[in-house]
Amino acid sequence: MRWYTNQWLRVIRPVYAAQKMTSWTGRTTVRRLVLSIATSAGAVIMASPWSAEAATSHHRPPQALTLPAAIAPVTSTDGGWQASGAGWRLPAGKPGYLEAPAWWRGTRPARGEALVLEVDYLDDFQEPVVAAIYSGLGTLQPYSELHRFGGMGDGRQKTARIPVTSDFIFRHRPTDTIRFRLLPEEGVLTVTRFRLVAARPDEEDRYNGETRAWIARKQQRAVVHPGYFQRTRPTILPEDWSDKPLVPFARTWMEIVRPISTPPQNEVGKPLRVRMALNEYEPIQLGIHANGRDLQGVEVTVDPVRDETGADVANVDVRVAEYAKVAGQTIPDYLVEPFPQRLWPAYPFDVDEGRSHMVWLIVHTMERLSRAGHFVTNIRIRARGIPEVTVPLKIEIVDIRLLSMEEAGLTFGGCMRSLMPEFELEILRRYNHNSACFFYYGTKPDLSNNEGELTLDFALMDD
Repeated sequence: MRWYTNQWLRVIRPVYAAQKMTSWTGRTTVRRLVLSIATSAGAVIMASPWSAEAATSHHRPPQALTLPAAIAPVTSTDGGWQASGAGWRLPAGKPGYLEAPAWWRGTRPARGEALVLEVDYLDDFQEPVVAAIYSGLGTLQPYSELHRFGGMGDGRQKTARIPVTSDFIFRHRPTDTIRFRLLPEEGVLTVTRFRLVAARPDEEDRYNGETRAWIARKQQRAVVHPGYFQRTRPTILPEDWSDKPLVPFARTWMEIVRPISTPPQNEVGKPLRVRMALNEYEPIQLGIHANGRDLQGVEVTVDPVRDETGADVANVDVRVAEYAKVAGQTIPDYLVEPFPQRLWPAYPFDVDEGRSHMVWLIVHTMERLSRAGHFVTNIRIRARGIPEVTVPLKIEIVDIRLLSMEEAGLTFGGCMRSLMPEFELEILRRYNHNSACFFYYGTKPDLSNNEGELTLDFALMDD
């Protein structure tokens, strides 16, 4: 499982020397699509040979730390914790640090170790608390945001769970601890208990759902101009689809599905098609249109892609778009419009009557498992109170192997403001990115003057 927010990675179309040289996917049309770092379908992906993380993504509790374990507020002058009876208070705008002794040797815990910071708190504030960790992924900003919690203002006692994996944990110097930072944006955070615990099987789904929820709450302040929805074109459906409430439609990934998108007749109910090499990632876009009524609890799954012997020849990862309110693109003069800014592992979603929703499919072939041929599987779409709808997915795998950047003698990558956690590097590597340019101001070594001698500390870069 991977559980991170605000570490968004743009959706990458793989780059091959023998293929058209695209970098970030369709930069002109989908430049703000991003992929949350959370593996889809939990055990399905983790148990699959298609996942490059299969050997490393089974996170485990730290071997040298007995959980649950205590973690304490830092009461020095650099923090804002105030003792309050049996608990603690943290005013808005004041960082509150938590630390526990490091249980590992070196700079980071063993690869694959993970744990969860639990915080028992009173939710009587209106903005979520930002939880970060000392990650050692930059000298300018050594803390990385992990999660946000609370902000409902309902006056209830709650428990926040903030998961973290070893590639985000860095030994804090000079205290030799694991160190978290909580920052309330409004009100006062009142806490009765902190502790470190083991992750649960449902950690990923819970984390993803909580993240979508706080983003939606934060965005309630923005109002979409009515003129945006007035640009919706009339829906003209083929006769055999005109009375169906759930209408799937195929659309090229170069033209993103927006809430105001309507399916032309030549896209409705048509098979999705993809042609790819033996070692490739290829995106496909599916639109879901609500015809004549709201759709609730829409779920999209894809059957296995198998040959006549029953062997898997390709894998399909299903992602669902989260529409966020962003600066106007369709009509630049409008302040905001809903735009598919994050692609989450498949989850149940709703579609208002007359609107559409994007589903993003990533088809993956691997040379050691795939073979050339034509293969057909089914995309299954379900919604509450509506019969299942099936759409064929036709995949042609050609007997071609695409070159990697190294094989072509090329380098390809992007510019980074700071260092990256290991799981992001793994994803970039899978998509054939083999280099990166790091900005000096975010990764520069610490400088110190020791009795006239200039010392450069490369601890972060060495890690």
